[in-house]
Amino acid sequence: AGIGRHLLLRDAVVQYRETLARLDALQGARNAAVRALREQAREAFRAGRFDEADRLSRDAAEAGIDAAQRARALREQAEQAEQELLLDAAADIGSRGNLAMTRLRYAEAANHYAAAAELAATTRGNERRSYLEKEANSLYRQGQERGDNRAAALAVERYIALVVVTDRIALPLDWAATQNNLGRALAVIGQREVGTVALAGAVAAYQAALEEWTRERAPLDWASVQNNLGNVLAVL
Repeated sequence: AGIGRHLLLRDAVVQYRETLARLDALQGARNAAVRALREQAREAFRAGRFDEADRLSRDAAEAGIDAAQRARALREQAEQAEQELLLDAAADIGSRGNLAMTRLRYAEAANHYAAAAELAATTRGNERRSYLEKEANSLYRQGQERGDNRAAALAVERYIALVVVTDRIALPLDWAATQNNLGRALAVIGQREVGTVALAGAVAAYQAALEEWTRERAPLDWASVQNNLGNVLAVL
């Protein structure tokens, strides 16, 4: 499977480069052809052959339009190839993140997922959101299991950002899941810091999650959030 994937990636790179080469060649040919027609039109005009000058000017315009249309088609092909390459590269980097998570290297995994999200940002939003969520989860694990308060704080930032970009109407359960994850990250910080700001934030996040993870719609998730909420309230 790995060999097949690399062969497909190699073919995509070749296609991308060939398309760009054709685009460059077309640009050069267009400029040369249009310049020649324009010069002929000028000579005909100076010689008083006005009908010929008009025809040549028309031909120059049509040649330019035709070349522009072909250039647009080639450019779209190049852009499509570029997007596919970026998505493949993001998937490869994401695989490195998965491997790091398997080895419990949470901070390393978070860096890989962040890089994958950056590549996917120019292509598809769903893939980008998935990588951002994995980054946040990795940071949470680093903060919770390794006592890394900075990682926990970064996880909170990432979860807040995910809440903002998640369409609650279109993806209510995903929005609730992110709120639950935000609550867990805040709870980790709240149990270590002086004061109750983070713990209060965790309560608010869990209560928000329960607005979508209702007992009727998602009973197991509802029970899980109720348990999380109960633990934070107990600490408070």
